[in-house]
Amino acid sequence: MRKKNVVIGLLMLLVFFSGCIHRAKPATTTSTTTTMISTKKDLSQVKVAVLYERVTDGGVVNRSTGDVISLLKETKTDFVFRGFWKWKAPCFEREEENGYSYDQLKEAIDEIKEEMPDVIFCGSLGVQYLHEKDIDPLTDKPPDIEMLKKMVFNPSKHGLDMTLDQLGSILYTRSGGEIGHVPDLTSLEFQRYILDLAEKQIDSGVDAIWLDGPYGVLTILMDEGVLDPNDPLIDEYTVSLSEIAEQIRSYGLSKYNKSIYVGSWGHFPIIHDRPFSDLDFITFTPSSDEVLNKNINKKKWSTVKEKAGDVPVFVFFDWSMRDDTPLAIFSQRLMPEEQREFLKNADESFQENGINFIYPVHGGFMGQSAEKLSFGEFRIYDSLAPEFQTYETIKELALNKSKS
Repeated sequence: MRKKNVVIGLLMLLVFFSGCIHRAKPATTTSTTTTMISTKKDLSQVKVAVLYERVTDGGVVNRSTGDVISLLKETKTDFVFRGFWKWKAPCFEREEENGYSYDQLKEAIDEIKEEMPDVIFCGSLGVQYLHEKDIDPLTDKPPDIEMLKKMVFNPSKHGLDMTLDQLGSILYTRSGGEIGHVPDLTSLEFQRYILDLAEKQIDSGVDAIWLDGPYGVLTILMDEGVLDPNDPLIDEYTVSLSEIAEQIRSYGLSKYNKSIYVGSWGHFPIIHDRPFSDLDFITFTPSSDEVLNKNINKKKWSTVKEKAGDVPVFVFFDWSMRDDTPLAIFSQRLMPEEQREFLKNADESFQENGINFIYPVHGGFMGQSAEKLSFGEFRIYDSLAPEFQTYETIKELALNKSKS
């Protein structure tokens, strides 16, 4: 019996790579309005960016939306990164409790915008996996078996010397048995699903969408020697990411007369010397070694910024289910004093290269084996937790940057 195709643990590793989606333009993207109303603050004007995933999880960490707003105002935040996250279908009986409902997202954004009308709120969603129980928010139904078959990545469909079963076996082994589905980002059906997810967040009030991990399966295939680095499929993904970004922008313009920013990872084009897709912003993470050694490689980041050109570049501590990610290293291997000092050094180093360092205020999984837990309970990093106490340093850095 065929093993299912990808794992949540594995898929979270894929956040180090970028990718794309391609779809035909929907008939609804034509706007009758000729004047575009942009988000009030352009991304290139952003000074203070903070990671806060998720502004709706106050029921879990005992922090109200008002409390979140106070933190954002104290730090003079211009850009809330990953303020909402769609990873998998929520357990509906716990949706409200965990803050995963779109109603909660809309309510939170409305409150934030009332106090901070110019802030850019960025939602996010994973495009590197597909769970068979996922609900399309616009149809309120999960994909049926036939639809799943159309969405799943099949190597032979793209002329690769690997069967679907073989890919499933590789992913099953790499994941330690936690399995799901790898989507085919060239599938029109999957593209429609991704756009539905983005539209639902836009309907809830987000100003930007960040797409996580679209190039992941191609990276795995390259690691296995099945996909040649010069395979045209890679270029298809690059072009397709540009097209899906444009469709997201078009939806915001046509329905709300509002410019929506779209971003994703930039590691894959850098590693494989490919052009970036047409994105409004590009994200990267420091390597785990840079964090462990408390030393940002300025030469490397200078090259990154040079290749990105005028596109805004943001850097944050990434994470997954593993224990060796940048955030896991930062939170578990560095003492609080070292964390505070590294935040200062990293911020200075990235600013020197014209890169915006996203301050880790709240959010991010610290690893399955994490022993230093936020408030002694959560494996989610929180800068205000007594175990870390980095918020005051973040606030100091943010206030200085806001004045620059």
